[in-house]
Amino acid sequence: MLADRARQVRNASSSLHPEWCRPTNRADRAEGHRDTAKRHPGRGTLAGNLGVGVMTAYHYFPSKDALMLALIDAVMAEVDPVPPGSDWRSALRHTATATYHTLRRHPWAAGAMLALKAATPGRLQQMDAMLATLDRAGLDSEGADDAFHALEGHIMGFALWEGGMELGQPSDLAARATQFLRHLPRDRYPQVAKHIEQHLDTRRPRADAAFALTLEAVLDRLESLARGN
Repeated sequence: MLADRARQVRNASSSLHPEWCRPTNRADRAEGHRDTAKRHPGRGTLAGNLGVGVMTAYHYFPSKDALMLALIDAVMAEVDPVPPGSDWRSALRHTATATYHTLRRHPWAAGAMLALKAATPGRLQQMDAMLATLDRAGLDSEGADDAFHALEGHIMGFALWEGGMELGQPSDLAARATQFLRHLPRDRYPQVAKHIEQHLDTRRPRADAAFALTLEAVLDRLESLARGN
């Protein structure tokens, strides 16, 4: 059954226009997979923003879930492949970071992937590659299972958190921080004020640094497990 579903998504994806994996406004991101092509064309739907009708979308896809699965597969195809010859730690770091960057470009995708329990060819291929890399690291089956879920949880969780916050561009975040500080009682929450002030510096890529901080901690632990410590 899973193989049939994957084959159906692969066949549907072959007719997918590249622009269909690029939701064009906040409404698309907020609605996610729930009402992608069902609401009135031209009122913030994916179909309307692309200039196509609902029936055009369903000519290629039998249901909204099938459409979203094809979109998810298109998104996963954007993840940069692991460079040949990478050691296991570098390979996992690359996959995690590249997947996170891809999901950040498509804020709706992480939620849709979890809601639909997306077992698309692209997702299955990435999962298989990650598990193979963990096996190459020398972890036993239990350790590899824990490691896989830790990495998946970090990638998806961070993407969901950042997408849900809708932080926008660094300049937008700085403006929000300034507004927040105007109303914050600094004497009662001095550490919060100090933390918010960090967001006024638009030069520092905080999201990448925060993502890498936890990722490297996970990889350090996996390296320790692989050595038998």
